[in-house]
Amino acid sequence: MRIAQVILILVAFFSCSETALSQILKYNPYFVRDGSDTIDVAITRLNQLGEYYYDESWNAGNIYLVNGDSLMGYYIRYNIVNNSLELIVDNAFQSINKSNIAGFDWFSANRLNVERFINRNELDFGTDKMLTYFPELLIDGEVTLLKVKELISHQSADSPLLVNNEMDRIVVMDKLFYFRNGELTEVSGGKNRNLRFFNSEELEDYVRENNFNFSNEGDVKRTVDFYNKTVADQ
Repeated sequence: MRIAQVILILVAFFSCSETALSQILKYNPYFVRDGSDTIDVAITRLNQLGEYYYDESWNAGNIYLVNGDSLMGYYIRYNIVNNSLELIVDNAFQSINKSNIAGFDWFSANRLNVERFINRNELDFGTDKMLTYFPELLIDGEVTLLKVKELISHQSADSPLLVNNEMDRIVVMDKLFYFRNGELTEVSGGKNRNLRFFNSEELEDYVRENNFNFSNEGDVKRTVDFYNKTVADQ
């Protein structure tokens, strides 16, 4: 009965958007808005939606603002070109600038999982390495695992681009980073380099026994999770 009520509420609220309605999943934990939303930040109407997103789908989620307020239960997308959040407000597409956002999370309609994003300024970097404004927090612990998406040119694969008119030459590349003791380290594809980072015989045995591949996000997550739960706690 509760599921039916939730679906009816969302159908009424998102009647403006066939795209949003097509992505409604009955087990989405962010379907019910709590009615406590407050907005003390300017929201700019979009003239044109961007071309590149962290996830092309509209995912239901929550936005946490730097002033302590929050927007709960909105359909949102993360525009990785200008690092802004696009959302549906009062039957219209709106955008919130990155400087007003402390973080956000959503329920992925494609991966059936809650995904959390943090403002990079929340991390106390000991280096000057740059990181996408809102990295996805895959694992939090002694070793934190972060994921970003970068726009890369085919002609210069090591040069991230912000905007390029030749859209067909740009690809979106996933990158994973370890964060420990204020240092950011990019996850490499080589097994030995990653094992040297952890410097643990117990973890090395675990990785080799399971034949993990550090080019596989799932294997990297399992490695970091094992280290935080088994090695770091010793």
